[in-house]
Amino acid sequence: MTVFSAAIDAIFTSPNMAADADWTPAGGGSAVTVRVIRRVPEEIQSFSGVSVRSSALILDVRVSDVAAPAPGDTFDLGSGEVRRVQGQPVRDRRGLVWEMDTAPA
Repeated sequence: MTVFSAAIDAIFTSPNMAADADWTPAGGGSAVTVRVIRRVPEEIQSFSGVSVRSSALILDVRVSDVAAPAPGDTFDLGSGEVRRVQGQPVRDRRGLVWEMDTAPA
């Protein structure tokens, strides 16, 4: 284990940084409980000279928890909130964390 993977594990096990979610692969199968970090970055995009502010929910998940996420996978975040992965998940520089753009399922 590297210092980076130890730091990622500490962040994802912190109750102040991450939360449990049930991940279900798009192809079917049983749900697996994993730890996720929710991020809502605000982006300003321009369309025909008009600036629009958009917000998306990005979920970060350890690669050690979900080896091969794919578009269409779902995450049940609890309280009736289910999110679907849209687009191809991307790994961070060290290959330890998946970043997934999600939309309501």
